[in-house]
Amino acid sequence: MNVLFKDKLKQRGWYTFTYDNKKQFQDENPLASEYSIKRIDEELINSSSEYNGNYYKEYWGSVSNFIEKGFGYCILHKGRVVSECTSIFSSLQFSEMDIETHEDYRGQGLAAINAKAYINHCLENNIMPRWDCDILNNASIKLAGKLGFRQPNKYSIFIKNS
Repeated sequence: MNVLFKDKLKQRGWYTFTYDNKKQFQDENPLASEYSIKRIDEELINSSSEYNGNYYKEYWGSVSNFIEKGFGYCILHKGRVVSECTSIFSSLQFSEMDIETHEDYRGQGLAAINAKAYINHCLENNIMPRWDCDILNNASIKLAGKLGFRQPNKYSIFIKNS
């Protein structure tokens, strides 16, 4: 790939993890009263700055296709979407999550709460959750470990040079 597309593509290291914790997380709900967690729907997608309609159009073809075949959860603070965990790819057997927390809300454990809701949904529906991330994303690697993802295997992805 590097030889064939030398200046057009950039190679990056990526990890894929295996989920080995087969039990659901207990419903702890440690969120303060001004926070709530909800399953992602069209209204929440329309109010999201990160995983908005353009995101779902890129990965799912349309928002309606995601609503029909995908799932995800978000945390709201006083009605504002501040953390999201959504299926970037999903099948009847696997679902890979994509997760993002607004920079003003990081370090509060919101991503973990969201990911636990997502994982519980997977397990309730006999779907294996998947976690992949850039090998340089230490926060993501650390969170994956806390959630029960193990045995990272390195692979390469190729992205278009800007």
